Amino acid sequence: LEFRRVLFRSTAPHTGTGTQTIVDLASGNDDLSTLVTQLSKFPDLIAALNGAGPFTVFAPTNAAFAAIQDIVDGLTEAQLKEVLQNHVFGGLAYSYGLTNGEEVPTLFTPHNLTVALGAAVTISSDSSPATVATVTMPNVNASNGVVHVVDAVLVPLLTAGAITLAV
Repeated sequence: LEFRRVLFRSTAPHTGTGTQTIVDLASGNDDLSTLVTQLSKFPDLIAALNGAGPFTVFAPTNAAFAAIQDIVDGLTEAQLKEVLQNHVFGGLAYSYGLTNGEEVPTLFTPHNLTVALGAAVTISSDSSPATVATVTMPNVNASNGVVHVVDAVLVPLLTAGAITLAV
């Protein structure tokens, strides 16, 4: 797969080739069941990701959540929602042609994810130190956007009451 052209980003209505919403796609993938469980705690996020979109979701696998389970367990409900919002861009961002250093704004305003191109395509959070995830399955089309499966949870700088994260 080649990912090195111009990042296609759009907030125009999406008429994706997928027949399922982003939530339906994630729910149908056993390796994303932890993500679905976490999302289900927030009906507004579920409703949004079932809505018209378009959205881009960087979807962490079950193994990604398991790797930081102690951190996830220490998050408040508000912080968990922020972590989940940090994986969503309110537009389309397909992996073909990603630009090195491209910043993608997340629903957890004003946080961005940064793209790095190398042997693999990686996405990093704006935390310190940055959490870095590798895109393991790009461009899964949904009726309301696109999903990129990633191998890490992208933990941002969190709001008040934040715990110290040793990621």
